[in-house]
Amino acid sequence: MALPASARKTCPNRPSRGLEKFGRDRAGDNFGFKAGNERKGVGMETRYTGKDHMAAVFGRGQTDRVAVRTMQGFGQIMGRTGVTGKEMATQPEKFVTVLTALHQVAPSDAMAVLVGDPALFAELVGLTFKEFRAFGPGKNLLDDKSKLGRLEIRPADQYQRLDYYSEICRLGRKGLPDAMLDAISFSPWSAAMMLRGLENMVYDSADDPEFLRTLLRFTTDMAIMIGDGLLDAGVDMLTLGDPSAGCSVISPKMFREWAKPCLQEAVTHFKSRSATPVVLHICGYTDPIMEDMVSLGLDGLSIDAPSSLKKLVGLSQGKIAIEGNFPGELYVDGTKEQIEAKVQELLATAAEPNGYRYILCSGCQVPDNAPLENVRMFLEAGHRYGQRRPVA
Repeated sequence: MALPASARKTCPNRPSRGLEKFGRDRAGDNFGFKAGNERKGVGMETRYTGKDHMAAVFGRGQTDRVAVRTMQGFGQIMGRTGVTGKEMATQPEKFVTVLTALHQVAPSDAMAVLVGDPALFAELVGLTFKEFRAFGPGKNLLDDKSKLGRLEIRPADQYQRLDYYSEICRLGRKGLPDAMLDAISFSPWSAAMMLRGLENMVYDSADDPEFLRTLLRFTTDMAIMIGDGLLDAGVDMLTLGDPSAGCSVISPKMFREWAKPCLQEAVTHFKSRSATPVVLHICGYTDPIMEDMVSLGLDGLSIDAPSSLKKLVGLSQGKIAIEGNFPGELYVDGTKEQIEAKVQELLATAAEPNGYRYILCSGCQVPDNAPLENVRMFLEAGHRYGQRRPVA
């Protein structure tokens, strides 16, 4: 069942209130990018940082090459640091130790902090981590729909787990001054899926649409609260991850009727309160909904390898930054020649054609079994072949 036309413009049942600007307004923040790129000393060549390259993609100046990064886990680097998984999951400074070590081995222009784990979700729904784990595989927190009415959103500073992530972001910005810090949070639709389960939500859309509207109202408020907390922590970039909203998972019709209105509300809110770039990443195939994604008013779109980079460039025409599309399997078993060929193909498709508003990046998270040497080959190929063509 579709939402009524009036509800499609915003997430359903949101109390009427203005989108007043509040908190940390970064309208004048240039992300550490020097005005006019004045980075020359006497007898020295211009040196740009990763943050400079990323800022240029979002319209803050100009550098000599495209931005190059990966979205990568820490499995292969953690053992080199002496930091245990438990330490990393409980101590922000240990997390940043591993993040910094990864940057030293595979220096991306932006480093990602993936915000969201079972401990955070447990706290968001009023459970202890032990209670959360007791649900076990195959069960969802909201299999019992009556539980939704007992949930409420508190201010961001009242969640200990969100404080953990906020501290990571603050320490990360200090520890990696030359890289842009990208906090990857979750979208309303995918948050609802994690609580209710995808199959249940699909049935709810037809059998109990009022419940689904109420659930999405809750998860939209949740996503906005978490995003606000991350913006207050000073992140350089906010990415909304929506792995369950692509056409590999739901139909374009369902995306437009249910996922898009809540995304639009969250994006509009974040853009109203901060100049920090807001990016959307949807996993899998998104070609049928690309025009909808472009219409959200985002600063950038991150697309997975199955989607058409050429189509998105044609829709963007340089208006928004584009990120991603490099296939994950090449990080695992690609040869140097294959990696370099794919890098050159992506750059030819999206760098100059999109006004150099392209971030060469993995289409999704780099597989955990990908050799770091292949990741380095990807980054080095991006630096080598992503040089900006001189203006005649």
